[in-house]
Amino acid sequence: MVDQSIVISPVYGSADMQRLNFIAGRSLSQQEFALMQRYVEERCEDLLVARQPGIVYGLDVQAPQTKAEFSNSSLRINPGVGVSWSGRVVSIRLPLHVKWEELRQEHLARQVAEGEEPPAKLPDGFYFLTLRRQVRILDEIKKTDPCTRTELDPLRDTRVATLAQLNLQPLPADSTWLDYSRQRVAMQVFKMLLGSHPLTQPAPWENNLPENNPPENNLADEESSGLLAENPHELKLALIKVVDNFPQWVDPQVGRLLARDNAVQMAMLDYWHSILSAPARFRLDGEPVELDKKKILQQLLDVDYLPAAGKFPEQLISNLAGKVGKNHLQWQRPELQFFAYGLQIELVPVPANSVMGVIRQELSRGLIDLSGVEMDRLRLMVAVNPDDYHPQLLNLPEIDKKLVTEDLVNTQYQAYLAYKAWAEAYWNLYHKIEVRAPKTAPQLTLKTRAVFSGLYLTHIPAGAFTDLKDQRSLRRELAIPDYSPAPKKAVQILGELQTRRSEELRAQGNPPASAADLPRPWSLLEPLLKSVEEPVYEDVEIPEGDGLIAERIDTREDIEDIEQFIVRTNQLIDEVRDYLSSQRQQLDSITVSFSTLAGGIPGDGTGLKLMRWSDNLSFATTVKSSGG
Repeated sequence: MVDQSIVISPVYGSADMQRLNFIAGRSLSQQEFALMQRYVEERCEDLLVARQPGIVYGLDVQAPQTKAEFSNSSLRINPGVGVSWSGRVVSIRLPLHVKWEELRQEHLARQVAEGEEPPAKLPDGFYFLTLRRQVRILDEIKKTDPCTRTELDPLRDTRVATLAQLNLQPLPADSTWLDYSRQRVAMQVFKMLLGSHPLTQPAPWENNLPENNPPENNLADEESSGLLAENPHELKLALIKVVDNFPQWVDPQVGRLLARDNAVQMAMLDYWHSILSAPARFRLDGEPVELDKKKILQQLLDVDYLPAAGKFPEQLISNLAGKVGKNHLQWQRPELQFFAYGLQIELVPVPANSVMGVIRQELSRGLIDLSGVEMDRLRLMVAVNPDDYHPQLLNLPEIDKKLVTEDLVNTQYQAYLAYKAWAEAYWNLYHKIEVRAPKTAPQLTLKTRAVFSGLYLTHIPAGAFTDLKDQRSLRRELAIPDYSPAPKKAVQILGELQTRRSEELRAQGNPPASAADLPRPWSLLEPLLKSVEEPVYEDVEIPEGDGLIAERIDTREDIEDIEQFIVRTNQLIDEVRDYLSSQRQQLDSITVSFSTLAGGIPGDGTGLKLMRWSDNLSFATTVKSSGG
């Protein structure tokens, strides 16, 4: 057996990340201390690379609402912690306050080269308010004398500090966005973030498409390409619209991505729910919108995109389950309060306990386009009680031809065959048992009650005990149950459904002229009933003679009569025997008397002389003896 060894080659990390080899007794210089700190930071930051980027908690933005407030007050960022896309931790221990003018001047100063004058005006448009972590050297000397060197003097009192800095990141948006409302711009921004956020991009192996076949639906368009080049060490906190060097509004929800799965989709969903809960109908700013069936959904909601899953406005749809149409003749579909241009809408029932799971699953699909440029599908989920859920609960009432022409016919026929077999077995057992039942209550006896109570009848077919049909009290005394009718034919059942629906409409004051005028699905039954072919239902065979139970009762009565006859016969035999014994005793008494008269002893006719003794005879002497 050959020993195998595994050779592991060392894998080196980044060349910039070096670890010091400390030696006891040696001094630690400033450069070595900085190298040690950088090494610790690099190693610790690797632990957060696998964590979802975004805001962990806090970092809420509080901004003034008007231009005058911006001039006198400042932006406030509350303490919190976040993780940038590169895995670096950005945190604030204390509230951060910054004036808008300072933020604007610092942004303009970074846009020009060193030594040039910054522009006086900030371009109109949209900017992300971002937060990043920086390491700076703070110099204690705030003023320097003329002709003093500007580079850092290592002999002066300085310190290295890690701080959080607010920045402005321009948004590559079209100039027409300046005329959009705040919520419409927000949805456009979310659409751009879906195309630029690293966690929403397909995996590398999913991008291996032929060069001649680019993907059709690529969210990373020219507008969102600018977001791909942003600083990966920054965190977005809010979106600011700037007009004439001053913010027109600050939206702290747009761009604020929490550290969770599907961060962009969840942020878009939260923003959509804030629109629905706004005091003004479908408007975060301005007057509520008036519902108009001629307007498309984009105009009513004032947004171009919706999250792939979420809550749909209840005001935009009525009669969710439909209703009976005019004169109760047709079923009216749910009514939309908008013009469904460029949308395919369908209603889908879902169990109420699975709604949140469906939303989380469907959010990753992207978004719904309301602009009408491309046809999009809008699937409205209707939460129903889990016990009432069925996949076809909201479908229009149709008739399953196979169910009627085959399944229902076969089911009813099999039920009738089972009933026929049971009814024939009943008649074989209980035929003509009803002739032994009393017809009126006075005819009821204890014997009859005991006989019928011992039958233990649970069901009787139609035609049994017809004389007792209306005498429920007598039937109760005899323990006779109600009738079990034979199963009806499929055509008869469907015809009764039509008749029942016609009676309901007649009671409501809208009687149909014919079966064809009934609402669906009853109106569809008429042509279908003519095509149904049912098998022949054979009648139940009833025997001519008595059933087994009736024969048993008759046989038992005959046995009782014979037993009574035997008892009476035995009594008669005993009486005859007693009579003959009495006659013989009488003859013996007469014989004794004649023998005595003849002076002899009675004999038995054979020459023998016998003395017959009988317990019934007593002999006494006629001559009294004298004592001597």
